[in-house]
Amino acid sequence: MTLTDREVIDAAGLKITVLATPGHTADSLSFVLDDAVLTADSVRGRGTVIDKEDGSLADYLESLRRLRGLGQRTVLPGHGPDLADLEDLGDDATARQIVEYVYVDVDEKLWDAAEWSVQVQLDYLRR
Repeated sequence: MTLTDREVIDAAGLKITVLATPGHTADSLSFVLDDAVLTADSVRGRGTVIDKEDGSLADYLESLRRLRGLGQRTVLPGHGPDLADLEDLGDDATARQIVEYVYVDVDEKLWDAAEWSVQVQLDYLRR
């Protein structure tokens, strides 16, 4: 069975909307509930991974925009802890502020590398 973007699945009284979120891989999907979104590998609780074989940074960033457009929902990543709402930081957050917020459980020795990656993403998103 192939799932399609915006398909609605009714299971045991629960409405789940399929959301295509390519980027991590070409076929990445997320699943939207009334108050949460299950992001699988599209948004991870620790870091970001874009598959070198069929992932795409441009698609990934577009998928992040789609997810953000869902409004206030709890983000339930496929790996790592649940994520707090990044909007708490505000639109003018620096890359370092985001790293300190998202990578709180990662060794601080790695934060400079994480900051470079976050800065590239911010530059792209803010253009």
